Amino acid sequence: MKIPSNLNTLKAQIARHRHCEEGAISILNLYFIMAMAIFGGIAVDVSNLVVAKNQLQVAADVAAHAAMTSRRTMDADAAKAEAIRFAKLNMPENRFGDVLRAEHVQFGSYNQSTKAFTVDNDLDEAVWVKTDRLLENANPVSSYLLKLVGFGTFDVRTTAVYLKG
Repeated sequence: MKIPSNLNTLKAQIARHRHCEEGAISILNLYFIMAMAIFGGIAVDVSNLVVAKNQLQVAADVAAHAAMTSRRTMDADAAKAEAIRFAKLNMPENRFGDVLRAEHVQFGSYNQSTKAFTVDNDLDEAVWVKTDRLLENANPVSSYLLKLVGFGTFDVRTTAVYLKG
């Protein structure tokens, strides 16, 4: 049985291309582009987490300062309310959710050598503030590209201690 000539031509072309290395770098470039996209996505999401943590830290610092300053002339509950008000000014609730709650503002004393905070709302020596963006509070930090591999949200917490002085 004789093979048609166009089939012979096709076989010859396939044989030539099988040993040809032209265009191989294009496949390698695809791998490099994919790797760069993955690392770029990680960089964007990590940068987003760093920004969120810095925002929370600033809100915690401002709230702690407001609480301690207010505590000079107010009772503990009013000073906590003032701390929450300043935290909301820094991180509006309609955009970031509830980042600071009254139970996360505590007055007491702070031992600088052991870095231990002792809660006693009758004292006005120090204030401890915890800000957070958590999934359980419906305000986690969203990822941009890592959600494609299963990391859609991240929980971020910060604390601040402000001493009277």
